[in-house]
Amino acid sequence: MKNKLPLLLLLISLLAQSQQKDWQNIIDYDLKFKIPKGYKVVDTFGLKIYSYVDDSKIVSVNISEDGIHSDIELESKSDLLKHYKGFIKGYASKMNYEILDSENFQNKKLTFQKSRLKVIYDDGFINYLDLHLLFLNDKTYLISFQYPEDPEEEVLEAKEYLFNSLSFSDSHTLKNQFSDIAEENSTAYKLGEAMGAWLAKFTIFGIIGIAIYLVTKRRKKK
Repeated sequence: MKNKLPLLLLLISLLAQSQQKDWQNIIDYDLKFKIPKGYKVVDTFGLKIYSYVDDSKIVSVNISEDGIHSDIELESKSDLLKHYKGFIKGYASKMNYEILDSENFQNKKLTFQKSRLKVIYDDGFINYLDLHLLFLNDKTYLISFQYPEDPEEEVLEAKEYLFNSLSFSDSHTLKNQFSDIAEENSTAYKLGEAMGAWLAKFTIFGIIGIAIYLVTKRRKKK
């Protein structure tokens, strides 16, 4: 066993290095991330979308441009969380996806929202969609990874690799001021819901729509 351990560690290291060579480093506004090589970029209607598709996954990084959020007023962390919750609800409702789980989390000094949605196609084919959402400096960052119901281990590793690659400057902070705004009636919640539906409207015809291609290609292989 002792003789096999160094070989095992070497194989793990080689696999990690191989994966890194297949991914591209990207810096856009405040976000640093990695995406598989061969990705496409669409920049339209105030939204920039980086996307990559193969027969086992759909990766996308969506960044809204300046001016899209001119009506959004987030004066506290409470407002931000309401905005996130509304955004995910609006996005899932527009796409007709089921929200399986959604919670906020801290990454350094920033507060994110991570969610898992269930995608069911007309023929019963199931995908999962994992999302990381961040509002920062008048921009919304939505990073997503879509994969089959029964993914291979390398697909799950690629998902972790994507989300672990996300990086923002340590200088960014949040003002944690409380708010007494009622959740369902708050401006932050309603504008978040509208923003989520707006983004979903474009991804229906863009990245997530490519899932049809993914399903068709898998079927042809069978």
